[in-house]
Amino acid sequence: MVIREFDEADRPQTQALLRQHTTMGQDEIGQLLSEGQRLVALQDGAICGLATLTEGLPGFYAFVELVSPTLRRQGIGHALWRRSVAALPADAQMICCACPTQNTDDQAFLKARGFAAWFSEELMHYSGSRLPDPQLTVRPYSDTDFDNWARLINEGFYPLRKENDVRPHIIFDVNDPATRQRLLSSNDEKLLFYDGDQLVGLAGLIGSEIDPITVPSNQRRKGYARQILAYCTNRILDRGISPVTLGVVTQNITARKLYESMGYRVVGKLDWFRLLLSKNWVEAERF
Repeated sequence: MVIREFDEADRPQTQALLRQHTTMGQDEIGQLLSEGQRLVALQDGAICGLATLTEGLPGFYAFVELVSPTLRRQGIGHALWRRSVAALPADAQMICCACPTQNTDDQAFLKARGFAAWFSEELMHYSGSRLPDPQLTVRPYSDTDFDNWARLINEGFYPLRKENDVRPHIIFDVNDPATRQRLLSSNDEKLLFYDGDQLVGLAGLIGSEIDPITVPSNQRRKGYARQILAYCTNRILDRGISPVTLGVVTQNITARKLYESMGYRVVGKLDWFRLLLSKNWVEAERF
């Protein structure tokens, strides 16, 4: 068995492995194989395993690993894990990983390496026709929107992240120039929604996924979230992509009911696990 870095020539085999053994869509697979550290395991010249380690917010990493079911319990997963974490920088703070709720073997693998249960997320798909177009003005994000974007995202998601201890509780550090640059250079599509001159919401799109959606606290319960979701759903459908996907934390019942009322359906559930690498959490608890 050989473990080495992913090469573009490996893409067809790794895509086939992911399509066969996961529920990931083509866009999700493409993104996974294009970012961060990527390792493959080969047995008799064929790819039998994959591991990726991708930094999201500074110091916070997402780990994805897959080994062909017929070759599990042969040390391949452990070898991929050891090689992956060996490359972590000294200032890394946390690794997170998601497993389907019913996959007890993968959960046991993570717990044996120090991961602890964190929170659960429901995966939702929309496979219907276009929704009624909203009567809102929409424009793309630019650097002049940074303060509004950071403020509304922090405000909108802080309570849920605090309740579930999703670190960091404050997503964007408005005083960090690197945060501003990271928003400009990210490959997701960021949209701002206006009713007249009033900013009434934000949304992000990447491939088939809508993430995030947020509405200012003083504009809630006015139907704006429904209109924003309709616009984003249509935008993805118009690109020939279906189903449209999103995730919702299990405790966020209000959001799930909204999505279901517009035709989204729960197709799976993920349990998230995390491994804390540092006890020195530095966080400014402010908006």
